[in-house]
Amino acid sequence: MKRSTPLIETLPLAVEPSERETLPSFFSRMAAINGTGATGFALDLGVSLKRILNQEQEAIDILAT
Repeated sequence: MKRSTPLIETLPLAVEPSERETLPSFFSRMAAINGTGATGFALDLGVSLKRILNQEQEAIDILAT
């Protein structure tokens, strides 16, 4: 499956994960800091929220980038 090009290359506001923070919690916090909801944030990155929540490697790699 070919992913769409993300709307932004570098997030304007980024944070480090807290110790023992789950991926869904971290992702939600990143979305909130960047002024959007988790679903919209995932789509802005070029993946679906479901793929983030399922911890698919490609989706995690996109978030990490």
